[in-house]
Amino acid sequence: MASKRIVLGTDDRMYLSGDFERSRYFAVYELADGDVQDESFLPNPLQIDDAGRELTDEQRTALLQALGRPDVIITRRIDPELKKALKEAGVEVRQVLDQGRIAVLLFRYVQNQLMDFPEE
Repeated sequence: MASKRIVLGTDDRMYLSGDFERSRYFAVYELADGDVQDESFLPNPLQIDDAGRELTDEQRTALLQALGRPDVIITRRIDPELKKALKEAGVEVRQVLDQGRIAVLLFRYVQNQLMDFPEE
């Protein structure tokens, strides 16, 4: 299996953040050979405040660079324009509403068994 970089937005290094752009941290998982090879937590360089200011195109580009060009982003909610920019950059964006499904989705990525994992 080829290596894959998966990024989740998280607020306390345990639970998925409600909004990707407002996340305090990004949990970054490096997957290869059917296992998690590396896990790291990066501060969100562009954390959006509760006032909900919009990201500029330059900020979106900086955000992508800060994430190290992930293969997959898993989130509950994401700004539609950011989602579009990510997809145009070749990033798969998975929106998962249920906290318990996140672990299942990560496991399926590790095991490369995504064909039967429905979108929410």
